[in-house]
Amino acid sequence: MTLATVTNMLVIILCTAVLVQTSRMMLAVRRLRGEGTGELVKVLDRAVAQSRTVLGELRATLATEGAAHAEAIAGAATLHGQLTDLRNELDVMIAVGNSVADRIAGANQGAATARDDSGPRSPDHDRADAATAGKEFATC
Repeated sequence: MTLATVTNMLVIILCTAVLVQTSRMMLAVRRLRGEGTGELVKVLDRAVAQSRTVLGELRATLATEGAAHAEAIAGAATLHGQLTDLRNELDVMIAVGNSVADRIAGANQGAATARDDSGPRSPDHDRADAATAGKEFATC
């Protein structure tokens, strides 16, 4: 057998297979046309009607829920503004507190330096100096 003969036989086999598949497909298409086309259309119509109903309900839900979420977001924005104002006030209060603490620490260091320069003192004097230093800064 030559190469041409082998090739021709292979082509004959493939053509026969194509003819068999084509006839099977034609039978399947005929069965679909006769039996289920009307039923298939009815099922598809029901599915489309149900999807339209669901989409309508979804639109209504989104309309009401969307408005509620918009109100919540607006309230959160107002609350955010108020909290920002409070944070700024607390920053000012902390800065004032730090300044007072620095002044008290400076006064204590100054008192300690003055005490070291004047020599040994009694514990009663130290308590009196601390009370006086506290009264000086309380008036600020």
